[in-house]
Amino acid sequence: AMIFMFVGVLIPPVLVFTLGWHWVGSVFIAYMLSGLGLGIFEVTFLSVITPLGKATKSWAIIGCPSGFATINILGLTLSSFGVPVVSLYWYIVACLPLGLAIFLKHAPRGKTELKTANFGVSLCQARQWMPSMVPFFAAQFLSHFAMENWPAVFYMFHPPKVPLFNPKSDEHLMKWGQFFAITYIFIFLGDSISRRIAIYLKTPSLRKRLACLGLAMAMIVVGLYLESLAIAIIIPIAIFMIFWGNGTIYGLTANHVDKEVPAEHNLASYSFWCFIGDLGAVLGGILVENTHDLFCRGHEGPFEC
Repeated sequence: AMIFMFVGVLIPPVLVFTLGWHWVGSVFIAYMLSGLGLGIFEVTFLSVITPLGKATKSWAIIGCPSGFATINILGLTLSSFGVPVVSLYWYIVACLPLGLAIFLKHAPRGKTELKTANFGVSLCQARQWMPSMVPFFAAQFLSHFAMENWPAVFYMFHPPKVPLFNPKSDEHLMKWGQFFAITYIFIFLGDSISRRIAIYLKTPSLRKRLACLGLAMAMIVVGLYLESLAIAIIIPIAIFMIFWGNGTIYGLTANHVDKEVPAEHNLASYSFWCFIGDLGAVLGGILVENTHDLFCRGHEGPFEC
């Protein structure tokens, strides 16, 4: 999985930035390889670390938003001061072999191994684990739709400035890169803190977990509504709510799988959960342009829409 990601990330800096390729297929191949790496790694990793306990998993699931923050907060800040974007790709390329080496050297072995059923067997025994996962599938679909639909807001604001209070105004402006660096800080805080809180929530019953899940989904819906107002100053709050909802869903799902899903079906439950989330992400990506046009109605200005 990490090799797939390494090759996928290597394509832009080598083929596009260094060799000057303009073949659009290179973008598809880069995304396909990176997606394969992420899809294989996330599901497998969440499953195999289950025997290591809640504390291990609570820290592990913060890894993704932490890496996201490194690129999108520090990277955007540096690029706003003139650091070439290709440097971010080379940074990721350098990190992946280091991460792989750390994993190979320090990954626990022996008695911590989780015995999982064959995927076909888990499907045949789906009645044992799938019904209770359905609400978590729906929540994952919504959260990934909202996250992958985020570029609709990203493209509303045109560099080099962002109007903070009035889309139609050329006053109270902020540098585009700095505005989105701050926005990504809110994304990181919402996603990472909520994951750690959610996995430790005391939810002894499925009803309580579903109530928390409903609140998380409501936060995402409210966040999407705030985005639709197209007022820059509230965008960080809106995106914080969306990613707090996402992190809560992530932590609650990990909590639920560990408590309610038989250990042998752990991998299958995570696989279906991530797959449903990917469907939401695909739909969110497809509708980016439609969402952009919807949010921009009546909000056109010199630096917006």
